[in-house]
Amino acid sequence: MSRSFTGKILLCGALVFFLARVSCAEEGTAGPERLFSRGNDYYEKAEYQNAVTEYNKIIDTGYASGPLYYNLADAYFKMGKLGEAVLNYERAMLIMPRDGDLKANYKFARSKVIERPVPAKSLWDWRPFKLYRENLTVNEATMLASAAYVLALVLLFLVLSRIMMNWYLSVLLACLFLFTVFNVAVVWKKTDEIKTGAVTVVPKADAFFGPFDTATKFFALNEGVYVNVMKWKGDWVKVKRADGKIGWVKANEIEKIQK
Repeated sequence: MSRSFTGKILLCGALVFFLARVSCAEEGTAGPERLFSRGNDYYEKAEYQNAVTEYNKIIDTGYASGPLYYNLADAYFKMGKLGEAVLNYERAMLIMPRDGDLKANYKFARSKVIERPVPAKSLWDWRPFKLYRENLTVNEATMLASAAYVLALVLLFLVLSRIMMNWYLSVLLACLFLFTVFNVAVVWKKTDEIKTGAVTVVPKADAFFGPFDTATKFFALNEGVYVNVMKWKGDWVKVKRADGKIGWVKANEIEKIQK
């Protein structure tokens, strides 16, 4: 009888110890939802650095989302880190480009960037093309191109088989192929921007003619300025500014939009 009672006591003790270990483990490995909630709580308390820490813990696990980058950008903006704010607004825009609040905050942050270079004009700057491209994700543009291409092939088959033969079908077929080509171009353009896009994350980055400290200074990049990465060489990176100027800057002075 005594041994049975002692056994039960030991079993209960082991169970309590096990549950305590599980509870501690859960505390130490909070999931993305819990970290996101913590970050939001810190943000509401104006503890922006703590909010940034919690949000970045989520990103370090490999998880990312539009709202996460959006909140992270807001926190950086409140801290006065304009470059990091613009960078993460850019990342959020890749995922949810039509979000009204995000677009407003992104536009406001960009307005704070000092001496933004005037970009060289191209066909993509035509307002209808620009609005269409900016309000679609890469996946959405790809799906539209695929759907238009499949529909065009179906119509082409019907026309060639003489099952349906009308002039307006030929016009529709031509329009579908043009729409497909246009969306493929949009996908190519957005993919290139994602692969090469970067933002200056320091107050001022000097761009030189060559990848070494003794090279002649060419121009300066202020915090939050968007550039395209052309080439990496050690601790240096060759970048192209929106106005076409090309120079070498320290790699730690910019951060690519695509992580």
